[in-house]
Amino acid sequence: MIELHKVRTRAALQPRREPYWGAPLSQRGRVLGFRKIDANTGSWIARMRDEHNVKVTKALGLDAPAFGYEEACKAAHIWFNGRDGGINGEDITVEGACREYVEDRREKKSEQCARDARLRFERHMYGTPLRSIKLVKLRTPASSNGGAKAGSASQPPTAPMPRSQWP
Repeated sequence: MIELHKVRTRAALQPRREPYWGAPLSQRGRVLGFRKIDANTGSWIARMRDEHNVKVTKALGLDAPAFGYEEACKAAHIWFNGRDGGINGEDITVEGACREYVEDRREKKSEQCARDARLRFERHMYGTPLRSIKLVKLRTPASSNGGAKAGSASQPPTAPMPRSQWP
């Protein structure tokens, strides 16, 4: 394994398309790589195996004084944990998540359960502007106001937004 944590080691690498892979970070199959682009430039890459045992990679950023080995390791762990939690980087919308939920109910529960969910989404979600919002843009009230819960002393309670005012 290459000692990617050493600046001298990274500087001595030859430029090539395929990354140089370091030692596993935390679990088997999760590694941090370094792609040497030219004599003075390189970028960090994380790699892991997904639930189907397929290698998945993520470009983390260019090597720089503010984004070195330690920062790349932290970014890789954040990405690994996100993938473990079901975040795969796709820009899925609210409607897409609802449709995936219907399919999940069909596979794991029953056709009746999927039909019930589909009809509810058709009645309350699919025809609204909310359907096109990407899930990564959604925030809970607590996360959008610095952690204060609605109704606390720092944040007065608010009424639900009328459907006519949805984005």
